[in-house]
Amino acid sequence: DDVLFYVEGEERRIALTIDDAPSNSTEAILDELKAAGAKATFFIISSYVEGREAVVRRMVAEGHELANHHTKDEASWRLAPHLFEAD
Repeated sequence: DDVLFYVEGEERRIALTIDDAPSNSTEAILDELKAAGAKATFFIISSYVEGREAVVRRMVAEGHELANHHTKDEASWRLAPHLFEAD
């Protein structure tokens, strides 16, 4: 897939991203997005999913995009390439 940095169009648009999901705040964020009729991309930390599976399913059911943040909340740029790839 290509990464889009710019899209030609007459309407103004914004790309909303949410890092470190799911968290204790995610359901409230989803409520606000739903009320506004907005969609977001949630960057998931996979170790945060256990116990919050229903919230992740809700993200998908409500049409949000999910992306991989990492396995743990750590400075991944410090990892050796083979460790980054393994995670």
